[in-house]
Amino acid sequence: SDPIDQLAAMGWSVIRFATRYPGYLAAIRLFKSGRFPPGAGDSEEVQETLRYASSLMEMMETVVRNGVDDGTFRNDIEPHELALMIRLMTNSVMDPGPEFRWARDRYNIDMDAFVSRYLDLVAGAVLAPGVKKKIKRGAP
Repeated sequence: SDPIDQLAAMGWSVIRFATRYPGYLAAIRLFKSGRFPPGAGDSEEVQETLRYASSLMEMMETVVRNGVDDGTFRNDIEPHELALMIRLMTNSVMDPGPEFRWARDRYNIDMDAFVSRYLDLVAGAVLAPGVKKKIKRGAP
């Protein structure tokens, strides 16, 4: 499959998941914060949450590396760094602050359209020079 389509599918998946389970991202951040003594995060639920976060990053790195290798994504940034940058940008959409929610409600922003435009923006940032691809509009 095309790396840009894979990236978009991942984006839609994690944003939809975070919308349905808003506490999940906060839990991942909390569990990885180092605030707990050794052994405090040994429950199966905590371990499942941390495995999810790790597997998501590994998948993102694989998609980005494949995109760099086939010339779709820019090659001037290490794939693991590019994947991390994408993840950081996506986290802000997954867990928007109150000012975003206020603006979304005030301007009646359609979230599917917003996410589509956001993914276009991310694609533009990661595509190799001269590559012209667009994210397919709407959730898969």
